[in-house]
Amino acid sequence: MSEESKMYVGDIGTLWRIDVGSDVSAAITYNIQVRKPDGTAVTWSATLDTDGQTLLYTIASGDYNLPGVYTAHAEVIYADGTRWLGERFNTLIFAQWK
Repeated sequence: MSEESKMYVGDIGTLWRIDVGSDVSAAITYNIQVRKPDGTAVTWSATLDTDGQTLLYTIASGDYNLPGVYTAHAEVIYADGTRWLGERFNTLIFAQWK
């Protein structure tokens, strides 16, 4: 998923690369649905890599605002309304100095 080995609260610029396992280039929307450690659900808008099956998202300011486990799904939406969620995965975000 990430090119970093350990991520911290406040990090910016970490690239998430999520291989969805098949060509989704016909979709019109690419997201990452995220549940933060406090239960807050957010949607991060992703882009599709040139391989047609890898979603890309660069962590922005405020994305990693809490330490703990972030649970996420890739989400792909097609023009006809078909929506697909990828397999759930977890990422541990550490407090500073941990």
